[in-house]
Amino acid sequence: MTIRLAVPGDIPELVRLIEASVRELQAADYTSAQLEGALESVYGVDSQLVADGTYFVVEEAGEVRKELETQLAQVNNFLNTEVANFNKNAAEHGSSTLFAGGPIQIKSGSGAASSASTGNDEEDEDQD
Repeated sequence: MTIRLAVPGDIPELVRLIEASVRELQAADYTSAQLEGALESVYGVDSQLVADGTYFVVEEAGEVRKELETQLAQVNNFLNTEVANFNKNAAEHGSSTLFAGGPIQIKSGSGAASSASTGNDEEDEDQD
C-alpha cells in the first residue's frame, strides 16, 4: 500500500471514484435525483486541499486491480485456448468436454469486494 500526497493529475480519477462510490454505496438510501444533487453541491474533490498538500491518495487498490486484471487475462486466455483445444480433441474421440463458462470479469457494484464475475449471470447469483 502506498500513501502519498495527491497531485492535480489525480483529480479526474478521484472525481470518478467519489461519484461511483456515492452512486453505489448510497443508492439504497437516496433517490437518483438526491444523489446527483449531492454530487453537484456536497461531494467532490477539494482542489484547494490538493494544492495545499493536505489531500492524500492510497494507491493499493489500483495496483491490486491491475494485477488482478493481468491474472484474469491469463486465465481467460487459457480458457479460450487450452480448454477449447481439449474440447476439440475430446469431441473428436467421443469423450466428454469441459464447460468453462464466459470470461471471468471483475464485478462492479455490490459484492465487488468479495467476488468476481464469471460472465454467467446465473452462476454469479449462485456465488453471492
